[in-house]
Amino acid sequence: MNSYTKIIPASHNGTAIKTTQVTMHRGNQRLWLQNASETLEAGFIPHAQYRTDYLADSIVLTLTTEGKTRRVSKCGRGATLDINNKQLKVGGKYDFSNGIRWDFKAGVITITPMPSHHQLSENRAALEDGLYNSIAGA
Repeated sequence: MNSYTKIIPASHNGTAIKTTQVTMHRGNQRLWLQNASETLEAGFIPHAQYRTDYLADSIVLTLTTEGKTRRVSKCGRGATLDINNKQLKVGGKYDFSNGIRWDFKAGVITITPMPSHHQLSENRAALEDGLYNSIAGA
């Protein structure tokens, strides 16, 4: 864990959330976690095999031995997930410049970009408008 990491406690439904900052490597965004207890609790232990699915708004890691898989690395600092490839090209499909949100469940890690402050403000305004309209219409 480093200064780029923030841990949000596990909720009542057995999930945990962690946020980190993106780093760069060879023109690509690099997403990595090292020695994180949430990773181990989700089953992503050293040498475990997982599949990576690149969806429209997220990246999903799923434990499996079927199909094309990657392995959780093991180094002196513990279990390491390190994702860096051409699908994470700067200016591409995913923008992790505001941070990375890691959602952990048993056997699955979902990675999503953190929204910008502007996006958060727009979301809040939309929620407030919806609440106002539902109250006014009641």
